[in-house]
Amino acid sequence: MWPTSGTAPLSLPNSRSPSPDPDVALGRGRQITSTKPSKSDINPRVWPPTPSKTKPKDQCARIWKSRHPEGTESEFDKYYKEAIPTQNLRNKYVRNNGDLTASSSRKRGGPSAASQDD
Repeated sequence: MWPTSGTAPLSLPNSRSPSPDPDVALGRGRQITSTKPSKSDINPRVWPPTPSKTKPKDQCARIWKSRHPEGTESEFDKYYKEAIPTQNLRNKYVRNNGDLTASSSRKRGGPSAASQDD
């Protein structure tokens, strides 16, 4: 209980409040850095993607990179979006090893006219 004289107890001039400074508690006033490396620091992104990546874009990237050894990922992204915008073209690009002008090697229909010469 407080003394009846009406005065509150005096705090020592060098004492600190038991509660933390609000700026420090909220992360303001000092820079907080993590000592744990981020995932991107541990495993840098590989480009072109490795053969274990089997999605069409990854397959197209490997084919494109083999044809453009000095090409960058951003150049490939631009090519991928502009030259092969549809899934059908992307499948054809992979199937024909990057040659979009080649006709499909799948045979449709009956025997060809060349084999009927006899």
